[in-house]
Amino acid sequence: MTRFAYASSTSFALCMSLLPAACELKHQLDPGEDTDATTGTDTMTSDSASSTSMSSTSSDPGPGDGSATDGPGVEGPFVDCADLPAGGDTVAPGPPGVLGFPEQACDPRTSGSANGYRCCSTDPATADGQLPAYEGKGITGSTPLYADAANGAGRWGMCVDTTVIPDGSGLLADDAMNCPIPCNPTWDDLDIAKVCGVGRVCCQTIELGAKDCVQDDGVWRAVTGADIGDASVMPPTNWNNAAHDTHQDPNGVVCLAASGNDVSSPEFVQCIRTLSVADQRGFCMAFGPGQMCPADDPSYVDACEAMN
Repeated sequence: MTRFAYASSTSFALCMSLLPAACELKHQLDPGEDTDATTGTDTMTSDSASSTSMSSTSSDPGPGDGSATDGPGVEGPFVDCADLPAGGDTVAPGPPGVLGFPEQACDPRTSGSANGYRCCSTDPATADGQLPAYEGKGITGSTPLYADAANGAGRWGMCVDTTVIPDGSGLLADDAMNCPIPCNPTWDDLDIAKVCGVGRVCCQTIELGAKDCVQDDGVWRAVTGADIGDASVMPPTNWNNAAHDTHQDPNGVVCLAASGNDVSSPEFVQCIRTLSVADQRGFCMAFGPGQMCPADDPSYVDACEAMN
């Protein structure tokens, strides 16, 4: 698993991209300045999966600006799980898309719950880049920022009928009881096994959008929070509300709270670097022989790869 470097101080360039007024003042005042665990998280089967630029028109400067809102960057509303009828697919609404999941996500912060459906977070991210230490799962790591007990903190999830998830195989925190285990499809196999269980896989749930892509050394790839303030990637990003299609925690609201509301702290900078888009969110799956996550199929081309 890739570990994010712990920043001992905030560079002036990065700080300026996060909170210009406060960082300018700071510069003037101070110019010199894993153990394996058996998780048994076979929460879903293949059947259930198949069933930037800095905006010139936005006044939203990006992470740490203290904005009270951080609405969806995608067009159109998220689905409200409370509106779904009983007896539908395990993951709803609608037929599965290219990745085997419904193409419409839900927002755990605003979605209701009814008829067994709950908006379950798909984001396992932690503030320091370690594995998520989900409640009762025996995983060595750190507290999840947007999943488990913090299920309602992030804005990306899927409507899941948690009544059909076998007891004990999903998450155990009250706010996400029986939700499938969130995971990161870009983790290495060892980390996926630690979180999902031996022999299980991590499947991406929502596709990347075109605005999720940046060009790095001539190659288009998915943006991450580590790209904030990096002039070598194009288009530049400030991670504000409109910056990308599927980015988590616009403006770094959750990261700011997790770092004691101190935008100049190393903890805040490190947390911002862990932010991601749809390619780093998914659910743990149990597949049969010869099956694979649709995004792992060699013929699958995501929005960023299509630009190369």
